[in-house]
Amino acid sequence: MKSPITALLVLFVLGPAFGQESDRAARVEALGGMMLPIAAGSDAVRIDFSLQGREVADGDLAFLVDWKNVVELNLGGTKVTDAGLAHLAGLTSLERLSLHKTAVRGPGLAHLAQCQKLHYLNLYGSQVGDEGLGHLAGLKKLKRLYLWQTQVTDAGVAKLQESSPELGIDRGWDFEAVQAAVAKAKAEMEAEKAAAQNTELTKLTALGPDDGSCCAQAIAGSKVCDHPCCLAALAEGKLCEKCNPKGAAVAKAPSPVATLKALGPDEGSCCAKALAANEACAHPCCKEAFAQGELCSKCNPKAAAAKQQALAIATLKALGTDDGSCCSKALAAGKTCEHPCCVSALEKRQLCSKCNPKGGKLDAVALILILEPKATSCCGKALLEGKGCAHPCCKEALSKGELCKKCNG
Repeated sequence: MKSPITALLVLFVLGPAFGQESDRAARVEALGGMMLPIAAGSDAVRIDFSLQGREVADGDLAFLVDWKNVVELNLGGTKVTDAGLAHLAGLTSLERLSLHKTAVRGPGLAHLAQCQKLHYLNLYGSQVGDEGLGHLAGLKKLKRLYLWQTQVTDAGVAKLQESSPELGIDRGWDFEAVQAAVAKAKAEMEAEKAAAQNTELTKLTALGPDDGSCCAQAIAGSKVCDHPCCLAALAEGKLCEKCNPKGAAVAKAPSPVATLKALGPDEGSCCAKALAANEACAHPCCKEAFAQGELCSKCNPKAAAAKQQALAIATLKALGTDDGSCCSKALAAGKTCEHPCCVSALEKRQLCSKCNPKGGKLDAVALILILEPKATSCCGKALLEGKGCAHPCCKEALSKGELCKKCNG
């Protein structure tokens, strides 16, 4: 501790300025503030009352008048009002000023007119309005201005921005607007989710799940079954076969209209007219033939004749005609041989031995012909192409001299 004589010597040698700085530093400490040098060896200081100087009021700032060494001043959270800002008028070295969470309303900002080095001003949470912003237009070096939760309006901010285009103005979040936007987005998401759920529920209901299945129980609860297997099947527009074996089997079966279209009825026939109306023919003779996977030959003679011709050609191919024979030449022309001996033999699913002495051995295709598969089955379709069915179940059955019962009813 210095003696009174030492203190007098210091004052005599260093002058009254040192004593004034020392008094100011002591005042900062007494008010609960903190004072630190900006850099080692620098006279410039940073003063902060935001941590423990919350009781600082307007009159307490009188010691700051004309203090040229203050470059940063934080009065955030104190009891300072517009009146107290009068004491800052002579802080010509001030670069950063924080007045957040104070009762400053704006008129006092006029006292900052001489603080031309000020480039940062924080007014967050203060009572500053548009009128107060008008006092900041003359601060040409001001680069950052924080106005979150103040009383300023869009119009006031736009006016200041127009006069100070280089000024970065941060208004923070409009909490109520954010809340409203979040609520709106949430409502839209819920609506989209409900619409999607309703669409999926309609789709699942239309597919007709099995009575008592998990899908049926979910529909009863006005929701879609959430089992992974059922969700995956529904995404493909189908029922889960494991959970709805009956409904899935019905869905797999081709519709009567689709089958009728595949059989190709004669143009102008009763079946063709029904097909044009997206229906199956209701005539008893057609219904009976249709149950066998065929067209009624009486109502569709052309289609029946074409089918017989296709089967005859397939049979002839399967029986293996001799090279250069009349039957072989007929096949090359896309028809069957018209020689009476050959026609008679073919009706018995045989080759004319006179015209084809080498051929006539039954192969897999010939065997399928003899067994007469349904025209709409995989075996029947393969037969029309002059080949045997490639399905393993059909091959196994054929090796036993029979048709696959699963594929041919």
